[in-house]
Amino acid sequence: MNSPLKKALMGTLFGTTVLLFSGTALAETAYVIDTLRVGVRPAPNNQAAPIGVVKTGMRLTVLETSNDFVRVKTDDELEGWIRKNYVVNTPPAMIKLQTLQQRHGTLESQLKTLEENNQVLQEANRVLNTRIDQLSTERSQWQLAQARATLGSSEVSWYWWLLGILILAGAGFYSGISWYRQLIMKRLGGLRV
Repeated sequence: MNSPLKKALMGTLFGTTVLLFSGTALAETAYVIDTLRVGVRPAPNNQAAPIGVVKTGMRLTVLETSNDFVRVKTDDELEGWIRKNYVVNTPPAMIKLQTLQQRHGTLESQLKTLEENNQVLQEANRVLNTRIDQLSTERSQWQLAQARATLGSSEVSWYWWLLGILILAGAGFYSGISWYRQLIMKRLGGLRV
């Protein structure tokens, strides 16, 4: 039972089982790094020792092109040659992401300011609407008072017109009677009737 073949088979089976289960348990996600460091050389070839390093996202000024190399100058005055395939005309994704994150921050700030302004304007609008309602109520009351005053003054004015007409009619009647009496008195020779 303890033959070397059985032991070898059992060991292989056990080892395979452990590897299968441990391989699954140890699996994790990894990514290739996007930070690239490129050596800047004094001459347009790979044999020259680098005099400096440029990294992904650095802005370079292209001074000259020769075969597969470009002569570049960095913002901190490092000047030399690097391979063409490491240089592109558009910013890399990490620079675009940083720019977008900055833009996002700016827009978030603007949004916050606009929301605060909106709250202030809504409060001002509420206050103004309340004031408009008050003024509308006051206007309605004023119009009602004006209508009553006009109606009351028109009744009073009609009363005074009627009184004036009656006084004129009375005065006219009295004048007419007085005139008629005097006319009769003249005919009768001053005799009063």
